[in-house]
Amino acid sequence: GAPPATESPPASNEQILKVVDCLRSRGWEIEDPTQDQTGGLNLREVIGSSGVDIRTNEEARACFSEMRLNRG
Repeated sequence: GAPPATESPPASNEQILKVVDCLRSRGWEIEDPTQDQTGGLNLREVIGSSGVDIRTNEEARACFSEMRLNRG
């Protein structure tokens, strides 16, 4: 079975897709996120491959805070 979850759950795939849509609507070229071993979408990988630092990019931060993903 799956290992017990000890850390906070990652963003849901639905939230991640909303963030991707938000960023795309602001003119970003972002690839579709791919699923990892657990079936969750890997948003960090996608953002990282776009070459943008989400911690310093205001548009990215806006999209994340809209989706309530901005937890530190």
